[in-house]
Amino acid sequence: MGIMGHRSVLLFLTGIVFLGNPLEIPADETLHADQLAYAVESDDDAPVPPAKPKVDLSNGLQIQPNEDKLELLKPIKPRSADEQMRVEALTWFSVGRMRLKRGQNQTALEAFKNAYKHDPQSVAILESLIAMSITLNRVDDAIDYSKKLVEVAPDHFHSLQILGRHLAQQGKIPEAIKMLERAIATVEFNKHSENYVRLMRDLGILYRATSNAPKASAAYEVVFDAIEHPDQYNLPDNVRRQLMADVMTNYEQLGDTFYQGENYKLAISAYQRAIETKTGNIGNVIYHLAKAYLESGQPDKAMEELQAYFDAQRQTQGRNAYELLGVILEAQGKSDQFLPKLRVLAERDRRNEKLQFFLAETLLSADALEEAEQVLTQALERSKDPEGFAVLAGIYLKQNRPNELLHTLARAYAGRNQLNAIQAELKAIAENKELTASVIAEGRKLNEEEFDFAHAYVLANLAERADEKAQAEEFYRTALSKTRVAEQKNAVYLELSDLLRSQRKFDEAAKALQQGVDDPAFIADLQTRVLFYYWLSYNLELAGQTEAALEAIGEGMKLAGRPNGILKLREAWVYYHSERNDEAIQRFEAIIKDFANDATIVRSAKSNLSNLYVQMGDQQKGEEILEEVYREHPTEPGVNNDLGYLYADQGKNLEQAEKMIRIAIESDPDNAAYLDSMGWVLYKRGKYEEALPYLKKASDDDLGQDGTIYDHLGDVYQRLEKIDLAVEAWKKALELSKVDAKSNKKLIERLNEKLKNHQSPPGELRPERPDSP
Repeated sequence: MGIMGHRSVLLFLTGIVFLGNPLEIPADETLHADQLAYAVESDDDAPVPPAKPKVDLSNGLQIQPNEDKLELLKPIKPRSADEQMRVEALTWFSVGRMRLKRGQNQTALEAFKNAYKHDPQSVAILESLIAMSITLNRVDDAIDYSKKLVEVAPDHFHSLQILGRHLAQQGKIPEAIKMLERAIATVEFNKHSENYVRLMRDLGILYRATSNAPKASAAYEVVFDAIEHPDQYNLPDNVRRQLMADVMTNYEQLGDTFYQGENYKLAISAYQRAIETKTGNIGNVIYHLAKAYLESGQPDKAMEELQAYFDAQRQTQGRNAYELLGVILEAQGKSDQFLPKLRVLAERDRRNEKLQFFLAETLLSADALEEAEQVLTQALERSKDPEGFAVLAGIYLKQNRPNELLHTLARAYAGRNQLNAIQAELKAIAENKELTASVIAEGRKLNEEEFDFAHAYVLANLAERADEKAQAEEFYRTALSKTRVAEQKNAVYLELSDLLRSQRKFDEAAKALQQGVDDPAFIADLQTRVLFYYWLSYNLELAGQTEAALEAIGEGMKLAGRPNGILKLREAWVYYHSERNDEAIQRFEAIIKDFANDATIVRSAKSNLSNLYVQMGDQQKGEEILEEVYREHPTEPGVNNDLGYLYADQGKNLEQAEKMIRIAIESDPDNAAYLDSMGWVLYKRGKYEEALPYLKKASDDDLGQDGTIYDHLGDVYQRLEKIDLAVEAWKKALELSKVDAKSNKKLIERLNEKLKNHQSPPGELRPERPDSP
């Protein structure tokens, strides 16, 4: 079972109950505000006296004839300033309680705030402020007051629990855990109580949300023990029933948590109780019980439970159950029985699609192709599930039957309008040039009626994977002509523009996106429409149409309807790429200010701003900005790569630069930009042999078709005295750089010089980095 996410945590934590302990009121002392909270409660039903006219006693006004003049009483012991503040606090607290009784929540809150100003150390006042903030949906205020309550009473169990609850509801799970852990550690806490069980339940949920399986298991162990032995925790029967019915603490969930925490003994006990009480999904429970037995070293017991799952013809676990069968048989030393057992199960449960597909897949792996095809053919008569067609395509792939392969792939796609089910088959075909050509040839033989959208779309994806770009473009355009479905058209427009952009055909890519926007069928959701304008702007700018690019991103902003950091970054980049540097700087700085709470947006804006300053010749300013970003995000791969490259390019801090770039490489070993940076820093350190593999791998990638990368590759070849290869790399770099000559002016000049004097040492000026969208 998977670990629950924060959203689920927030839903379940709303049921946490907090209990308080009434304070004793000393008979010989003036009531303090926190004592008054309970004194007032006892008199809540008393009528509120009407307001009396204000009397100026100091001048004896409103005194009736023949009455003595009133004089102010003089206390034997005058009040101190602190005592006077407490009296004021009591007064405002009383006002707040009366207003609350009348249902005047807003004015009650204001009264409690006034009380707090006069007595900020009162626990009762702070508890009232927290309660009122929650009632008025001012969660941030509730959290602030809870924090103040913890400062006033660090070991106050209820304040810690309240704060933990609200931190969790705000998604601040680690902070919530700390508060609840502090609550457990309080000296006054009774660990054999209902409160303790509830608290451990809440902690268990939070530990699960942070994927801390051992701690979640330990917390739930208390809950399980309390459910099984309620008398030891004074647990009321209704609370016990609630815990057993709770979707987070029923026996199945307890078992899953124990299993994830590798406490298999308790997991087995919890799953068994789930079966006895018939709670949870029994199919899932039996399956997980079998897994727990297996992990605890009892494969025979595991097989008994799994067999019970099969005998009841349960299907809740799909192929997982059959994969588990293979693992158990292997643990028993009976792997040779796997396929025979699958055949028996499939014969007994012919309507179980997943089982039939799994059997066919197993037969395919065993090269029993004819039997696999027969099983699938029969199963697919009842079901048109894409998973089955994907397995059938695997059979035709092995048999080298291109016609059947193409039709099966098309049917697999058409089942869900997704390529997910056949990704592996498309990749395998694309790696076989001869088979790819045969499948495409079969497609061209189809008549107009047969050649539908599914066939055209599958062929387009196959051709693109096989690097047959011209044919891929042709099939994408055919696919557009074969459908009126907006979702299908939108996908093709985006993929076609990606294909054209990868060939540096920016103008054509922009036209494809514009065609999508103008297509009457274009009724995509808001997010997709904005995405079209985002990429349209990028391609228009690379095609040299700056004003049109700005207009496109403006349309995207109108659609978004509110400030969007991604779109703002695109707009600033357009100004940057078009060398309108002042406008670009102004916009990047505005993004940093306006989106200060979005770390990802700010980081991207600062990185772009740094690169802009470097391009303008202000190396120091660019470096300072990146170093600031690095201090804020020292483990972020992209930041490590960018700053490491900048250091390497200047020939400074090379050892540190290499370490930083290695952090980026470890996060994404196939990233062409990271590979280029690693090759460049190794080159700068004189490690030419080590640099070469990184740069070759970068240049072999589709995203590595960039002038800077080939320039670096040529420099390394030159240092290794492989001049012919160096010249070849520099020529490729020049060819790629000319596609975007505006951004690569300096690089083009440098490459021309190198090719003119190809045996001279490479220049030390910083090469232009490829612009990133």
